[in-house]
Amino acid sequence: MAYPYQSTKLALVIDDNECVRTLLRIALKSDGLRVVEAGSGGEAIQKAEQLHLDLIVTDLEMPAGGFDHIRRLRALCPALPIIVISGIDSKAAKVQALASGGDLFLEKPFHLAELQTAIHRLLTTASAPDEEALSESVFVDSL
Repeated sequence: MAYPYQSTKLALVIDDNECVRTLLRIALKSDGLRVVEAGSGGEAIQKAEQLHLDLIVTDLEMPAGGFDHIRRLRALCPALPIIVISGIDSKAAKVQALASGGDLFLEKPFHLAELQTAIHRLLTTASAPDEEALSESVFVDSL
């Protein structure tokens, strides 16, 4: 379901796997978001410096990526929602991803509806800050 307020929102999708980027781009565009892509943490930093982003969805495990690029993205975009996705099934990785600056962690595999709901909630929260809603949206359990 497309959310009309999102038609001007720009999301950055970061993943070294082109097929995953394509899938995420299609899902986000179907919800009315504009999407740019990056295949590495370095490319993502460049795009974050050049563009006015509203959301970042990033893989954790990739060359020139990981916790360091999440920290660098958070430093560049302090108020921007950052969703971290990963195939790592580890509480420690989730905690470190959030401590590095991620707002939400999704474990692969996840349902696209789960991602879309999280994005809607984070963008709504970003538009109208609500501490209670934000604290409730920190973890989304995967299926």
